[in-house]
Amino acid sequence: MTRLLRCAVLTGCALLSTPVWAAPEASPAPPSAPVAEVAIAYGKAGLKLGDTVIFPGQVDAAAWDSAQELLWFTKGATLHVIDLRDPQRTAVPIAEKMPDGGFAVTGVSTADSGTSYAGLYPILVFGAKPKIDQGSGAYGGIWEDQDTEARKKIAEIKLVGTPWLTAQVGRKPAQPAAPAATFAEAARVALPKGVGECDDKDMCGTARTFGPTTYRIVVTSHSCGDACHTGCALYDPPGRKYTNPEAGGPWGRRPEGSGTCDGYVFAPSGTSYLNGHSVCRIAASVRCTQTEDWNYVGWYRGSAR
Repeated sequence: MTRLLRCAVLTGCALLSTPVWAAPEASPAPPSAPVAEVAIAYGKAGLKLGDTVIFPGQVDAAAWDSAQELLWFTKGATLHVIDLRDPQRTAVPIAEKMPDGGFAVTGVSTADSGTSYAGLYPILVFGAKPKIDQGSGAYGGIWEDQDTEARKKIAEIKLVGTPWLTAQVGRKPAQPAAPAATFAEAARVALPKGVGECDDKDMCGTARTFGPTTYRIVVTSHSCGDACHTGCALYDPPGRKYTNPEAGGPWGRRPEGSGTCDGYVFAPSGTSYLNGHSVCRIAASVRCTQTEDWNYVGWYRGSAR
């Protein structure tokens, strides 16, 4: 009989076993904070993220590349870029002698500003050997004198940011990239009687999906001169009701005015969108804030500061 067993039998002392310590349970991970969605805008007072101005002074045009997190803009005749991955948010001059109007960027970064209804406009080809090319908007090729003057001005553009551009050739898109809203062709909408003014009658009632929502953007006006222009209403198929996509307001059985048909940019969450001078939030009704002082170009997924 072992000593421990004798102790138990003869004296009633307790048998003690070596304790086994269980690893403490891991604490549940705290819920991740929602990613901020900050509207980017430009105007006479500069560039801003939300309410924070990151570049003061008048900005004439801007374009946002959400994948590469690059904010391109013109101030006077100079094209700049701000890398929002840079904590200092330094504005880097890229090209001088830029003409007024639209511009675009292709290659490592993809962005454009005011090119749809432009004539000929400059394109920054962003790659191992950066250069300036030209593109054509809706008014390109209509007036020969205008195009000749535009080509001359584009040829005079001087690249001054080549070192910065070539250093960024291996730049990778943000991970995860912000999802892109879709505007695909949708079933035609039968407009209320008396609604719709279209030179091409078949255009009125044509519709597209409206980003991640169940709504449709529906053509209510169409006219052509030197170029063609359309106006659209926002349509709720289940309720068969309309509102103005740029001004918002309560839903009604008939469209009250119209907004632009293109250029809507949704926040990654899909709960808000912007276009031109409007920022809109989708709730029971569409609520829009409009200001002539700022032009909205996109959404930044991060802190404004």
